[in-house]
This record gives sequence, structure tokens and C-alpha cells, in this order.
Amino acid sequence: MDNQLKGCLFVADFGVFKVYCDFWVICIQSVHVFSIGDVLLVTDVNETASGRLVYEIGGSYYYHHSFRLGTRY
Repeated sequence: MDNQLKGCLFVADFGVFKVYCDFWVICIQSVHVFSIGDVLLVTDVNETASGRLVYEIGGSYYYHHSFRLGTRY
């Protein structure tokens, strides 16, 4: 299972931690069909040829800076 190895590092007050795919994010900047506040599932994390971090959401890739780590409740 490749998704067990994929993930993203995050920094919090208590230090650095890794979240493995699949994980939830909250949209903080409207992008494509997503609105601020949408809770979305990241199924893969990659980088572009120029080294920018992108999340796979719904089969398409989006720059990470449009989202923050979230929870599905």
C-alpha cells in the first residue's frame, strides 16, 4: 500500500509531526471548485518539477498553501 508511505510534515507548538495519507484538510483560500471552509480528503502528496508541494484531492492536484490541516467530524 503506497498510501501508507505518503504523507506530509507539519509544524505545531509541540514540534514537527507527520500525517500519512489519507488525511483531511480545510480550504482556506478559494481554489477551483472549492470554497473557504470546505473539508476535503487528501489522498496523495507530491511535488511539482519546481519543488512546490501539491495535494491530490478528488483526482486533481492543488497547491498546499490553499489548505490547512483539519479534521472530519
